Amino acid sequence: MVPKLDYLNDHVNRKVHEIEFILRWSAEHTSLPKRLYTCDTLVFLSLSEKILVDVPSLACLPSLEDRELHSVVYKDEDSLARLLSSCPNLNYLSVERRDLQDNVKLFNIKAPLLESLSYVYVELTSHNEGGRTFVIDCPALKEISIADYSGDSCFVENKPHLDKAFISGFCNPDDKFVACLSSVINLELVLNFATFAWFNTISFSQLLECKTTLVDNLDWLQPLMFLLQNSPN
Repeated sequence: MVPKLDYLNDHVNRKVHEIEFILRWSAEHTSLPKRLYTCDTLVFLSLSEKILVDVPSLACLPSLEDRELHSVVYKDEDSLARLLSSCPNLNYLSVERRDLQDNVKLFNIKAPLLESLSYVYVELTSHNEGGRTFVIDCPALKEISIADYSGDSCFVENKPHLDKAFISGFCNPDDKFVACLSSVINLELVLNFATFAWFNTISFSQLLECKTTLVDNLDWLQPLMFLLQNSPN
């Protein structure tokens, strides 16, 4: 049975500022009322679980600053693009994906004023088709947190000046992404074979605080020495 969500229109009509909606009990993914995507007073929007993100072409959320998208499914890649472009003042974005079964192969986060991004890929099975790409196009980005062991490619456009970063996994970032880490002041890394390779190539000239976590039985001493040598502060 598909739930009726028309009551959300009442909240929109009352000039709501915050909506946190979690739908777990539906048998299938359910679209939200189109009116929700044109609420000019909404500042915070959190959508989780059995929600189908189907964004109309006239979507406009001018006041939205904080958005969470956790384990939702998108109608298509255009819906994701319209969802982000409808929020010109978006400042914080949290994304959680499960097994990448959300109808998006090119996950392009394009948000000109975004300052903080959290991206998590939760792998529930060992099967991954691959061939997917994660793109970050956020020139104002200051803080980033990524936990992703999918092996997908990642590209950065309009190189941001990062101050704080948490990186876990993330096997295939491009050179621009790696270069962005050179400006961080606070860095937290889960050390693995992928991140070890960065220590010889990055000068962490601004780094003041670093926290590292070891995984597997790795020979971590030499890479850690490279990290310290490239972090004069």
